Amino acid sequence: MFINNPNTIFLVKPSTKIEHQYIGYSQFYDQLSSMLKQYGHTIISLAVSDIWIRDFAPFFTDRGYIPLTYQPPYQHFDKSAKVQKECLAFFDKIAVPLPLRFDGGNLVTNSSGIGIATRKPLELNKLSEDQMNLILHEVFDIQKMVWLPPEPYERTAHADGIVQFLDDNTLCINAPNSEYLQKVHKLIQKQCPQIKLISLPYHPSDETTYGWYSANGIYVNFLQTSKVVIVPTYNLSTDEVALKIIQSHTSKPVVGLNATTIAKYGGSIHCVTAGY
Repeated sequence: MFINNPNTIFLVKPSTKIEHQYIGYSQFYDQLSSMLKQYGHTIISLAVSDIWIRDFAPFFTDRGYIPLTYQPPYQHFDKSAKVQKECLAFFDKIAVPLPLRFDGGNLVTNSSGIGIATRKPLELNKLSEDQMNLILHEVFDIQKMVWLPPEPYERTAHADGIVQFLDDNTLCINAPNSEYLQKVHKLIQKQCPQIKLISLPYHPSDETTYGWYSANGIYVNFLQTSKVVIVPTYNLSTDEVALKIIQSHTSKPVVGLNATTIAKYGGSIHCVTAGY
């Protein structure tokens, strides 16, 4: 089973190369690290060549570190293999990477065995739902998978920009202000009627950088640790609304962190963190 609510947080170490590609990341790293340390967390910085560690880090489970193959269709295979190899070099006694193409940001789980992902891995691995469900059950002890249609125009097709669990029975989800999100709400409610859906403000930006749509206005991409929930803010009027909604459904402190510097590149707080 996955280790949720981590104590130890992995981040990508700032470097000249990283800062050249992702201007403002170094400052954001300092702010996020400082906030995590204030809540007593251990920070481990890894010297890898991309910031989106959630996608290529191993999956942290009670069975150990289990990596799947990071080989997304939106990136050249040589680059994705290189960054995953760089990352995995920091972990001892890691399992052999499974030849299953699956980005870490596309698997959202609770501790009761429910997993949510978009259907992209089914396409990439040429597997049926039943075949993939069996693999995920055997490897991660996932009891129930909910497969969502990929969000239109979202190149990564990652679920962590759509939903995020607060606890076993509470799922934060983008407000149903589009036909796509209305469909997603209905699908989850039908397959998991025991799960309470908490709608968060959703105001996606139409701005792009390097061809990636900004993640500004997406609040579900928060990081929940064992001690705190860190929610991205974007200098929008909905920032406080999102924080108050999340705080009303958890006993942990909920704090905001301005994520505009990294959001312009297509991801937010959950995307740049991993941990156990």
